[in-house]
Amino acid sequence: MLEIENEAKRKYKYDAFISYRHIEPDLTIAKILHEMIEKFNIPKHLRTVSNEENSIDDKHAFRVFRDREELSTKDLSTMIEEAIANSKNLIVICSKRTSLSPWCRKEVKLFKKIHGVNNIIPVLIEGEPDEAFIDELKNLKATFINSENIEEEKDIELLAADVRPDEVKSPSFKGYEILQNSKDPKINELTKKSLDILKKSEIYRIVASMLNVNYGDLKLRHQERYLKRIIYTSVAASIAMLIFVVSVTTLYLKSVASERKANEQSSLMTLNMANEANLQGNRILGVLIAQEAMKKASPKMEKYNKLKAQYENILNNSLITLPFSNQFILPTESETVSFGISSDSKWLISSGSFNDAIIWNLENGEIKKTLTFEAPVVSIALSPDTKKSYVGTANNKIFEVNMENYEIKNVFGDSNLPAIAMRVSKNNKYLFVLRNALIFDVFDIQNQKKLYSFTFPIDNRITGFAENPQTNNFFILRKDNSITEYDINTGETLTVHASITDPNKNFLRKMSIADNGILFYSDIQENKESLIMKNLQSGQINSVSNIGVFSSNMAINKDASLLYVSFFNNFIARFDLSNLKPNEEINISQRAIYLDTKRTQYNESIQTIVLSPDENTLAVVLNNMRVGAFTGVKNLTSNSGSEFILNEKSTHKASIDVIKFTPDSKKIITSANDYTIRVMDTESTIGKSQLLNGKIVASSRDKNSILILSGEKISKYNFDTNKEEFIATLAPKFLKILQQFAITNNVSLVALSDSTRGVSASVFDVKQDKKIYTTKSHTVKPGILPFILELQFSNDGNFLFTLGPDNQLFIHDAKTGKFLFSFEDKENGEATSFVMSNDDNFVAINYLTKKSTIFSLKEKKIVQKIDGEVMAINSENNNIKAIYGQVDSKLFITKPNSEVLYYADNKIKTSTGNLKFNTINISFDGKYYISSSPKNNTVITDLITGEPIRTLYSSNSDFFISLPVISKDNKKVAYNESKDKIVIINMYSTEELSQIASKILKNRQLSEAELNSIGRRK
Repeated sequence: MLEIENEAKRKYKYDAFISYRHIEPDLTIAKILHEMIEKFNIPKHLRTVSNEENSIDDKHAFRVFRDREELSTKDLSTMIEEAIANSKNLIVICSKRTSLSPWCRKEVKLFKKIHGVNNIIPVLIEGEPDEAFIDELKNLKATFINSENIEEEKDIELLAADVRPDEVKSPSFKGYEILQNSKDPKINELTKKSLDILKKSEIYRIVASMLNVNYGDLKLRHQERYLKRIIYTSVAASIAMLIFVVSVTTLYLKSVASERKANEQSSLMTLNMANEANLQGNRILGVLIAQEAMKKASPKMEKYNKLKAQYENILNNSLITLPFSNQFILPTESETVSFGISSDSKWLISSGSFNDAIIWNLENGEIKKTLTFEAPVVSIALSPDTKKSYVGTANNKIFEVNMENYEIKNVFGDSNLPAIAMRVSKNNKYLFVLRNALIFDVFDIQNQKKLYSFTFPIDNRITGFAENPQTNNFFILRKDNSITEYDINTGETLTVHASITDPNKNFLRKMSIADNGILFYSDIQENKESLIMKNLQSGQINSVSNIGVFSSNMAINKDASLLYVSFFNNFIARFDLSNLKPNEEINISQRAIYLDTKRTQYNESIQTIVLSPDENTLAVVLNNMRVGAFTGVKNLTSNSGSEFILNEKSTHKASIDVIKFTPDSKKIITSANDYTIRVMDTESTIGKSQLLNGKIVASSRDKNSILILSGEKISKYNFDTNKEEFIATLAPKFLKILQQFAITNNVSLVALSDSTRGVSASVFDVKQDKKIYTTKSHTVKPGILPFILELQFSNDGNFLFTLGPDNQLFIHDAKTGKFLFSFEDKENGEATSFVMSNDDNFVAINYLTKKSTIFSLKEKKIVQKIDGEVMAINSENNNIKAIYGQVDSKLFITKPNSEVLYYADNKIKTSTGNLKFNTINISFDGKYYISSSPKNNTVITDLITGEPIRTLYSSNSDFFISLPVISKDNKKVAYNESKDKIVIINMYSTEELSQIASKILKNRQLSEAELNSIGRRK
């Protein structure tokens, strides 16, 4: 009894001793428990609690002993013994493996011996108590004083703090020992859950036992204290916020403005990167970068309109393209140029960086899957059904990849040399493998074994290979130009189809076999090159002789009825091979049709030609690493032709090694040693368009109609009805080089300049089909060309305006032709053009001096002079609201009696003088101006910012003058694609372009590498 009283009054160095095994999760839980107890903040009301067994002062802080490492001695060290003797409580971390630790058992025994059993606190982390408690924690008895003041012994059942997650409590839990032995990461996840339980509830149970207080009271008080601290902190923060609200708000606004400016600059820079990607032919990437640039754009930005215009330009030029435009560039980062295309034309497999092969989505250029091998990929071949791919690696192995589940197998064993080229037979039974041009292997795919292996000397290596799809026999072309056929069933030599040629002659033979088993190969006899056609079944031979300088490039359709051969650097001959008789000459005029790339420079000569699977497109690779094509070649006749379409943005930075069509013939894919693969779309994405013959010579003021001149015929086209209607045939005297035209909004009157009777205008009534008058003639000074500079009708069709070489603007009654009055500003000199205000109340005359004068039609006087050329006048209620124009390359806006504000650069280079403004058309709403340059590219520009938003390319570089027009509703554009061909296409809003982008991108996002390249992060 005395010992019990002494134990209660005793002072201890440690509040608790933690006994545990040095394994996981015991060790981690013990470590964190140690920290949590020593940092535990005892509620204030408990610091003054005292009873018979416990006394806590205000400065009390827990101190806990936990050994840092396993002991190496057989007996408990003096340090451990002293620590247990000086510890008030014993905390035991209990698991199924605790009983295996002699140290834990000895620590419990020693504590019981010194202190008894009252202050032992188990922490259950695994198993049930009867499994996890060691024998020393079971069947405990304690002595106490009963009501009669007599010592009495009583059974004690320890109540454990339970930190087991639900998974550990489950009967199906296999135990921490198995998880630890198998290094299963699940053990970390369960440990975190145990610590979470410890933090939320069981720490209070443990501390309550140590303090000998109620668990619920301790937890409740701790939560109340935590809540009060939050309230006090919140009140203090609110007061501080209130005191500094003005200064903080000011700083915030400055910060927002600075951040907005930084975001604006970042967006502009990123849009420049998007435009650069577009210029390189990586259109899809351009769209993605542009979308990224606009994520932080805000209407509150100073240059928001500029951002929108640049964004619209990138979307237009990326999404609305001509046929044979680059769609995207695949950055393989590999020197291996081989690739395979799926049979559904939806994906492509190529080598990648390091040891990777990459599967690309051919719809949007996204990476679908990355496959990793033991060594760098050096060759790739796809089976005809594209269910399997075969990948050759630098460590001389060939792997088979199941393209449905991406399972990789080494099915063909190892070799001494890497497979630098592979091909799967048409019947999907054989794999042909070339190793360093010296060894040729044939594998049986189904039985996964090597059938034959052929070794050739280095001085007579393999230079070509072909397979006869009819028999699967294979043909090998060697450096000596011999062609040998081998039997697929025996591997034996069958026939030498072409013999060795004179090594002194600079001749490199090419060969190809059509799907129907006809062999084609180049030959040389008496220094003259020819092409041999040999039917492998019948033995019939025909030849193409006298073809001139033959480049050995050939393409054959599937049934060998058409043969394409390039010669003289820039010509391609298409030969009809149908109904040939034995030994009949192929190169005769009746069988030949010629195609001309019109490339005259040596570096533009033809390198390779490839025929599309649908046999209607012939792709051409030039020596300058650019790609073009002839279309409609399947049904060409001697009276028809096919124009060569060159992709300006198809240029690789190294020679193109591989060119293929997708099986659906919709894409051309090229690869080169510049670590990229380029994907070209053979179809136009412009959408529906109309083609009209002739050139645009005038547009109505309301932009609903255009006037077309085709030869001697004039016609009108209406944007609303999409119809062209013939008007009249002009007499030759009206067909002058600098002829000017004008039409009324309803196209009831047509005016054209007439130099036969002075310098005047002749006006025709369309309905009456006759000329109704000739206007008053302008005077012409000696040495000045006698031509009207410009004609226009007023919006209501009541007035006709003519600007003559006398620098005067005449105003006529449009119904009668009567001269009414004129305007002239002699101070500015030679006039070049004039511009009407939207309501016809004002007119500006532009001068060669790059100045302009604005007249009021009602007041018949000068109202303003401007140092600059006027492009548009916005007026309302007889008052000018805004004047837009340019000085040199600077765009400006001004108002009456206000200074000229230069707001942007006009990035479109136009011609000078009257041609400058006669090839510019302002949209009806004044939002855009559309212009045609002497190079014939038509550009639509945002008038408010000066930013081009769309470029429409011409098909050739012939010089011609065109007048492009945007329809009244901004939905269509009419322009001359060539000097005698008009294209009418849709014009899209930013919202419509965004919808088109979504369809094309198919949820593709910028990869992390692409984001890093533009300085962004996920």
